[in-house]
Amino acid sequence: MTDAVQPIANHALSVYPHLNAPGFEASKVFALTALYLAKPPPDFPSSGYLRRNLASLYLFVIHPSDIASTGRHQPVYRQRSVPETWYLYITSQSIDIGRGKPTTNILGRRRRAEIVIECTDRDLVDIATGKARAQSYYESNRLKIKGKLDKALEISRLLSHERSKLYRVVTVEPKSREDETVSFNEDLNGYSIGSSVRARL
Repeated sequence: MTDAVQPIANHALSVYPHLNAPGFEASKVFALTALYLAKPPPDFPSSGYLRRNLASLYLFVIHPSDIASTGRHQPVYRQRSVPETWYLYITSQSIDIGRGKPTTNILGRRRRAEIVIECTDRDLVDIATGKARAQSYYESNRLKIKGKLDKALEISRLLSHERSKLYRVVTVEPKSREDETVSFNEDLNGYSIGSSVRARL
């Protein structure tokens, strides 16, 4: 991320340390998004809009950036490349962001997330900071999506929503919930969707 972004990104991680995955810049993307979902800045989509229009369980499978690429820069996910996962869970009543495998309380009777988004750490940061468009990365197969494409692309736009406004210093930190916990799953092998979903949820 750019120098202008780092202060607020680091601030967001201090507010939401459970979203931090060491070595992944994507941690800051999700922490920033969580920060502004809790206290929306001007022009940020309201929680009411998100709950009405984008209710779903989104799983983000993010690979380390040091992976091979071929041809049109399509990533080649190596077996030894262990991804990190985050999820965004939007219901008619709440919005939650977490790291790792969604808890059984979230999954309920479902066996998998409804929408899976997969890319490299660097590509997600490029999308979030406005250096690249999610649509173009999807068309070049650098961004893999399983599930409803329109919802996935709109969530991608949410992650990069007018970042020049989002990087302003937050004047009031959201209050942390005492029950704010996340279930971690260190064994992430098998989450890569490739041409089809193989996530074991």
